[in-house]
Amino acid sequence: MRARSCHRLAIAVGVGALLSAAPAAAAPPTGNLDLASPTHVGGWARDPDHPGPIAVHVYIDGEIAHGFAADALRPDLPFPDQDHGFGWVPPLLGPGTHTVDVYAIGVDASGVPDGENPPLPSSPGFIADGCNGLPDPASWWCAGVPAYYEDRAADTEYLFSDTLRAGINTSYGGTVFELYGPDHSRNLLAEHGGGAVQLSVWGYEPLGAAGWFADGDGVCDPVPYPSEAACLAAGHASCRIWAHSGGAHVADCASVQACGWGAGAPFNPIQAQAAGCGWDSPTNDVDLVITSAGQVHVEHGAPYHFTQTNSMAGVTFEQTATLGDAWLRLDYHLTYTGPWTLVEHPQEIPALFPGDGMHASYSYYAGGSPWTDPASPVTTVAAPPAGLMLRLDGRGPWPHPSWDDVITEYWVSACDAAQQHCLTVAVFSEQYKEIDCAASPGNGYGYLTPLGGFALVPGLDEQFTAFLFPGRWDDVLAGQTVRWWIHQLAATELPPGDDDDAAPADDDAGDDDVAPDDA
Repeated sequence: MRARSCHRLAIAVGVGALLSAAPAAAAPPTGNLDLASPTHVGGWARDPDHPGPIAVHVYIDGEIAHGFAADALRPDLPFPDQDHGFGWVPPLLGPGTHTVDVYAIGVDASGVPDGENPPLPSSPGFIADGCNGLPDPASWWCAGVPAYYEDRAADTEYLFSDTLRAGINTSYGGTVFELYGPDHSRNLLAEHGGGAVQLSVWGYEPLGAAGWFADGDGVCDPVPYPSEAACLAAGHASCRIWAHSGGAHVADCASVQACGWGAGAPFNPIQAQAAGCGWDSPTNDVDLVITSAGQVHVEHGAPYHFTQTNSMAGVTFEQTATLGDAWLRLDYHLTYTGPWTLVEHPQEIPALFPGDGMHASYSYYAGGSPWTDPASPVTTVAAPPAGLMLRLDGRGPWPHPSWDDVITEYWVSACDAAQQHCLTVAVFSEQYKEIDCAASPGNGYGYLTPLGGFALVPGLDEQFTAFLFPGRWDDVLAGQTVRWWIHQLAATELPPGDDDDAAPADDDAGDDDVAPDDA
């Protein structure tokens, strides 16, 4: 594991506290870890002191990865063990051999945890995985940056419940690389450095007219040529136009070099990037981690650019991930203290890339009665080749000059072709103006990014919140549809003056869409 540069402060241990010493129970839990493979971790566990199910905690490479009830039916086991099975699909682990330890969380006769938490027999199990079988682009990422997978268990803070599991990687600026739904079957995020879920802020220089610059040929040429022909005539193999030119970083491209973009490239600090256009080094470790029950807070100062080799001094990203009933809440705080004054630009807050194949369709509500009926009809469209730009109603000025539709409830669901794997993003903060949706079939992943429109200027101080749901708008999570949960959030999260139509949804609203408990 690479050296960590961040300062870690554990406010509360959360679920791990259950493993602390306590007076021994009358009888310890029993069970077994029957299988540990890249696709399944399974076994059984029960406590003779209590007839009901008990929890088990799975540790991968010494770090807790998930916890759940051992309450699955195992007809192959003798009575009374048959109702105490468990099964779980582990995350992709990458190169090397990985240890899997499962602990049974003991309880007393009343079902209250008693601190007797032994590892199950056959622990540890071992998973030898590697990059084989990973979908693209995860396979490219695994092969190109194997340390990401190798270090992930040690460098990722997990939040989990029966509804979802999220992984926040502190070695990559706090980027949210993992989001799983109730079935734990697959990661709903594109798991690679330029993707997943992370802040990505853009800044273009305000000086000068648009110009053509040498593009990615390794030559430092700060001249903004008046045309592509003039740029090519100067001996460059490739040229491209930038919206603005003439700032000091263009004139100083010998020391502020671009990551293959050429002089004139915009500023673009992101959470996951490391120094020198790389991905894996201590330079993209977060500066601070604070963990508490159901929450992970990270701070990352002077993040590196996706476009430039240097860091963005004066920028600080703060991100607080909080586990909700059916969602992951991401609270962001973005500040900038120095010296550049850059023009307003669409800002990816955060850039969000759904997982492999989840770009076949997008669903949203564009009707005239927002926040009133979580079962009313929605619009579902196949993502056009040029993408789908959705304006948030009443939120102008919008960053982009053109749009495809106006949404009156501020959420979008992205799904694969089978409508089996879906992800929904909902945003309410006033900084959000648009949601950009696109299909990227050549890369295997999609784009589902809520956008703001502001400039990187000294004194910038912005706070905003996004919600991620592991499912489609009508999927049932924690007893209610995703859209029902979004309506509940709208009643408290919409800014004043933006919530005239947002009333708490009736507790019975949408019950026709709610599946029975055993569905």
